Amino acid sequence: MKKIFTLIATALFAVGAQAQTEKYAVEEGFTPTDGQEVQATASVKLVYGPDGAWNAAKAPGESDPKFSEADGFPYFVAGGNNPKTANDKKFTPGNASTLPAKGTYYCFTANQSGILEVAMKLNSGKIFYIADATDGMNYSPDAVLTSCDGETVTLGGDLKVTSALTGFAKIGIQKDQTLMFFCDGSKLSLFGFRFTPGEVTEDEGTPHAAQAWDFMSKLSETDKNNIKADSKWEVEEKKNDNEETTAFDYKYTEKFEGVPATANGAELELTKGLKFRTGAGKFEYYDEQRLAFAGNGHGPIIPDCAKGDEVKIRFKAKDGAGFEVGNLELNSGTIMATEVGVFEAVFTVKKKGEVSFSSVTGAELLALSVNADLPAAPTWTIAGAEPLLGSEWKTDDEANDMTTIDALKYTLVKENVTLEANVGYEYKVAKNHAWGESYGANGGSSNAVLKVDETGVYTVTFTFTADNRKALTAHVEKTGEAEVVEHTWSVVGDLTGGWEEDYFMEKGEDGIYTLNFDNVNAGTYEFKVRADQAWSINYPKDNVVVTVEVDGSTVTVTFNEETKEVKAEVTAPSAINSVKAGKTAAVRYNLAGQKVDASYQGVVIENGKKMIQK
Repeated sequence: MKKIFTLIATALFAVGAQAQTEKYAVEEGFTPTDGQEVQATASVKLVYGPDGAWNAAKAPGESDPKFSEADGFPYFVAGGNNPKTANDKKFTPGNASTLPAKGTYYCFTANQSGILEVAMKLNSGKIFYIADATDGMNYSPDAVLTSCDGETVTLGGDLKVTSALTGFAKIGIQKDQTLMFFCDGSKLSLFGFRFTPGEVTEDEGTPHAAQAWDFMSKLSETDKNNIKADSKWEVEEKKNDNEETTAFDYKYTEKFEGVPATANGAELELTKGLKFRTGAGKFEYYDEQRLAFAGNGHGPIIPDCAKGDEVKIRFKAKDGAGFEVGNLELNSGTIMATEVGVFEAVFTVKKKGEVSFSSVTGAELLALSVNADLPAAPTWTIAGAEPLLGSEWKTDDEANDMTTIDALKYTLVKENVTLEANVGYEYKVAKNHAWGESYGANGGSSNAVLKVDETGVYTVTFTFTADNRKALTAHVEKTGEAEVVEHTWSVVGDLTGGWEEDYFMEKGEDGIYTLNFDNVNAGTYEFKVRADQAWSINYPKDNVVVTVEVDGSTVTVTFNEETKEVKAEVTAPSAINSVKAGKTAAVRYNLAGQKVDASYQGVVIENGKKMIQK
């Protein structure tokens, strides 16, 4: 690989005391032929591009800037066509396959190292490139630009000058290296050049600060407000099946030409530190979870990298799609998709300067980093009823993490799950092992519910689509038979003194479970019935609300295990039932709900409360 040169100041070039500056000046009336090679000086060969419409060299207009007589560049030559690839594409820095193959450009090849000073005319508002003909790396930000009057001119971050420049572009060139000078969308005029042989010192740059960009996280409120206030952006509201807003699409309708992504005059916080090169309408933040680049030749730029910096990318693409890169050496991974999926790659920066990614047939950027790890990919986890998932509503149970191949559709398969007929097993999907972002039925906030018609052993397949619909489903396949599970049923809530305090119900001969709460004071109470002292199975879906109007009332709660119906009946106290009756031996049950006698030892349930019987 060729060594890369960066011109900081003339002092970086150690030029021998006897080195003689060589000069080539375009002569009046000279008309290049397409691809014409000229051994312009003893050290530098010049090749004119295949423009197809070269004009005869002439002097600048009377009012146009001119080089001094001492400089000795009175005439210039220019073609008639803008530089383009063979298939009429534009150049992408760092991508040699997009170097111009036709139009106006100039190639300089040196047979020894030295300083090349090209006398030229550069139109304002046009991107100026000095590209290596072998690897497509762009050197123009490293060049020193001076006008023919000797004033230093600054090339902007977008590689453009604010006003037309007639002057010199000065840069180091290595032995046997070929540099191509050209403009995007314009014809660069050439007056000639000077070349001074000598050694060239490489500047490797300062390592880029560790930085990472996560494009699978939602926009900040600042970004959203700035986008909505900018007419150059289109905003599309995305809804789920409940007609609830779940996300937005944000599309920039104009071009980003090597500049930061901005809205309402401010750089986006999402992409701060990056630049972009995109066509009109080709920058889209889709569903607030991926940065999509439709078509070819669009993508991000990381500026101000140093030689040896490490760059990582995660992207989503289909077969044959991906990114071409500039100023990067692939270390591991892939940058072109071989199937539909999510791919990662790690690179080393080749030289000081910017690095670039250019989309091929469309690709979606998920994460990017320089000298840092990529942000963790989102994790989606199913949490819910313990019989269904093996844990009770735990968002951090890695056994219930879903898998994906495309960062869009997620899947979890649970095998050998015993499910009861007509029991509602509730569940949701949560992001990154927390409830901060979670979805249930139809992508909404309510829990999704799974029921089966027959008790048995099942394989349950959960799917979640992380687009705007946030669709969450569960598909079951019966794989075996299972016996009906015997549950203990209890009441929890305000009547029991708390939502984790269980009062156990007794099963009657009619199969109905019953529990009486005596001496209940006036007030409003909420409660539920749950199985096995856990929330995996509980009824009804919403809390039962019962109002007691008189202190000392009795609340009788009944539960039909077959229909799952929960009822509450309030009986007010009376003079008759306030009279103390003779005590009757209480009935006691074990934790399995079986009636036991005085000989039983262990935990028992009497009048809904647990105790130790010895």
